[in-house]
Formats: sequence, structure tokens, C-alpha cells
Amino acid sequence: MTTKLFVIRHGHVERKPDVPPELWPLSLSGALRTAELARGEDWRGVGKLYHSPELKARETGEIISRITGIPLQPLADLRDVSPLLSPAPESVLSRADRTRYVGEDPREATDRIVDCILRLVKRHKEQTIGIISHARILALFYSHILQRKISLLEWFSIPLPGVSVIDVDQWKVIRGFLSPKLNEYSQNGNCDEPG
Repeated sequence: MTTKLFVIRHGHVERKPDVPPELWPLSLSGALRTAELARGEDWRGVGKLYHSPELKARETGEIISRITGIPLQPLADLRDVSPLLSPAPESVLSRADRTRYVGEDPREATDRIVDCILRLVKRHKEQTIGIISHARILALFYSHILQRKISLLEWFSIPLPGVSVIDVDQWKVIRGFLSPKLNEYSQNGNCDEPG
């Protein structure tokens, strides 16, 4: 039996300019779409969900947990990274290598999310689990396991909320919501283990 990691991107948020992004709640449509995702997904075998401490991820997890009955736990290392600048979508590709984050650089952020996920997989050996997190930090994780830089534009093409599934025995994306090229790259065996 394949051990899987469900990678879940939180639902749409209600942006509040006077509130830090980590405190933004899900919007009404974000909550409704999360409930649809929870009812429509096959969660058989998922033993536990871990979520970023940010409100939008916590609320996404609470909805999924309430509908599925899967236990839920916060985990600080699933938090997002905060960019010093928010580049316009059309400039993300050209500026990707120069992105700097508040409090940690991209290498530190990558190390944090990779170490976190490897610890979870080791703790839940041979058990499928899920994580609920954010676009920027998950883009760094996918870039690491696929051994190529994926752009934020690719990651932002993911629905809110969205689910991708990774075979952690082989570290391959077996079901994804990124570009077909990303899934083809993974299925061709170019990410046999996290590098």
C-alpha cells in the first residue's frame, strides 16, 4: 500500500487591509468551497491533518476535519513565508531568484518546510497524513522534491482550496493540481527522493 501525503492549499480569504495576512479568515465562498472539497475528496486512509497556525489554514482544516472526522493539529513550521515585496504576477518569474522573505531567506524557508514534512512522514510511518498550508511555502517544497524551481505563477494556478497527493515512498506527485508539465516531470522519475 502506498503511503501518501495530502498537500492542501487553504481556501479563499477575506482580505482585511488593516489586519496582518496571517489573521485573514476564510471568505464565505472560501468556506463553502472548502466544504465542497471535503465532501468530494476521497479521504480514506488519512489518519491526521496538520495545519499552519494562520487563521485561513486553521479554518480550512476545521471545516475538513468537521466533515471527515479526521483529527486536526496545528504545526508552526507549516506557516507561510512573508515576502518583503509582493511582486506583480507577471513579474514573478523574472524575480523569483531574488525574492526575499521577512525573517528567513528562501533556503531557510525551504529547509524549514522540508524538515517539517520529513519529520511528519517519519512520525507517521506507513500512514497517510495531510498538511494544510500556503502557496509560497508549498512552492518551495515542491521545487525541492521536484529538483526544479516552480514558479509562484504555477502554484497560484492551484484552486483555492486545492489538493495534491504525493507518494512519499517514492516522493512523486501522483495526483496534482499544478501544471501538466509538473506532473509529467514527476511521473518521469525525476524526483525519486527529496534532494
